Amino acid sequence: MRHRIKNSLALVGSIAVQTFRGDAPAGAAMPRFMERLKAIGRAQDVLTGDGEVSAQLRELVERALEPHRGGDCRRFRIEGPDLRLPEASATALAMALHELATNALKYGALSRDDGCVVVRWWVQADGSGGELRIEWREQGGPPVVSPARRGFGSGLVERALAAELHGRCVIAFEPAGVVCEIRAPLPRVAG
Repeated sequence: MRHRIKNSLALVGSIAVQTFRGDAPAGAAMPRFMERLKAIGRAQDVLTGDGEVSAQLRELVERALEPHRGGDCRRFRIEGPDLRLPEASATALAMALHELATNALKYGALSRDDGCVVVRWWVQADGSGGELRIEWREQGGPPVVSPARRGFGSGLVERALAAELHGRCVIAFEPAGVVCEIRAPLPRVAG
C-alpha cells in the first residue's frame, strides 16, 4: 500500500507541474488539474474494487470514459477481450484515455452530436508471448488538422504511456478523425 501511495503522489506531482507550467493562468489550469485528478481516482477505484492491484481493461476503459458520455451510450463503442492490466499500466492508460476524450469533446468527434469514438483492443500473437494492441479512433467529427504544437495531453499519451507500457504509442491527426495506436508487450499480472 505504501508503494502505491508513493506512486500516486509522484504522478499527482508530475501532473501538477505539467498543468500549471506555461502561459495559462493558474485559475484557468485548475479545472484541468482537478479533472486529471478525478481520472486518477476512477482508475484507483477499478484497481481497488476487488482487492487486486490490477484492473480489468474493459472496466478501466468504461470508467475512464464515463464522464464524457453525456448520458449517451452510443458516443463510445468499446470492444476487446477480457484482459487484466497491472496497476501502473492501468493508471497511465486511464490518464491517456481521459486526455484523448477531453480533446475529442473540445475539438474532435465528441464535439458533434453524431460523432463517436471506437476504442478496441486485441492481442497480436508473436514469438515473445504476444503484444497488446489498443486503438482509439474518432469518427463523425469535424475535419482534423494537425496542431502546430503538441500540448501536455499529447505528450502524456505518446511518451508517458509508451514508457509505462514499455511499448509504442502514436497519435495520428487523420482528416477523418484522430487515431491513437498503442502497442505494448502483453502485460503480466501476478495472481
